[in-house]
Amino acid sequence: MTYIKNHYFSSILIPTLVCYILFGGYGMQMFGAIIGTILANIALIIGIGAIWYLDHQKNPTNIVTPMELQYNKRDVKISFVLIVLVWLVGQFVFLWVYQTFGDVTYQRNYAEIFNDPTVIWWTIFLTCIIAPIAEELVFRYLLFGRLMFKNGVPSYGRYLFLYLISTIGFGFIHGTLIHQFIVLPLALLLGMLTYKTNRIIFPIMGHMLFNNMSVWLGSLLSIYKNYIDNMLVVGVAVTIYVVLVVTIIGFVLTRKKS
Repeated sequence: MTYIKNHYFSSILIPTLVCYILFGGYGMQMFGAIIGTILANIALIIGIGAIWYLDHQKNPTNIVTPMELQYNKRDVKISFVLIVLVWLVGQFVFLWVYQTFGDVTYQRNYAEIFNDPTVIWWTIFLTCIIAPIAEELVFRYLLFGRLMFKNGVPSYGRYLFLYLISTIGFGFIHGTLIHQFIVLPLALLLGMLTYKTNRIIFPIMGHMLFNNMSVWLGSLLSIYKNYIDNMLVVGVAVTIYVVLVVTIIGFVLTRKKS
């Protein structure tokens, strides 16, 4: 028992990963892909949530507070605004790329699921609530914030390295290549919310905001489709999105506290 208390990270993380794999494997075979994925994500939420709780109980002196970080409130507001813009402009660019180049994996794994009424509500529950919590605990807390702030304000090298690892990992689990047009800028902004607040609730809220926009603003995507063949509109949208992505990259590179 003493060993478990002193080594709670590995004592919790290993069983959590085992449960995640079991639920993701056998759970999908028994209950279907959506339910199995929900169960696997719940295992992550419980396990990594326990690590987060114990970190704050056992090691409070190693945690950087928001007061120690520059431009906290301003950058948080900017991050949320940029998340909305990434969705609004990025979805148009995504639809154009999808129509122009195609993506068989997207068509099979995503489009068909949302056309199946038997699983659509479970899919919405997974997409809008469960997945954002689980993914932010993994990528923005476990792989980013926990390592970023463990020994005080990080060096610039560690700042960029952890940003890179968490962003690439987040992009890797989000399936297809064309999704990376939106996923990677989103990951950078969620990382900024973590860095500027050291509160996991903020990236979870940003992630939920983005996913809920994807689910509930389907009518806007229908309007977008009317302009996909208009090259002037496409050119303007792509230009705006490139500027937006460059702005986000600059935002990340320049917001490290010295």
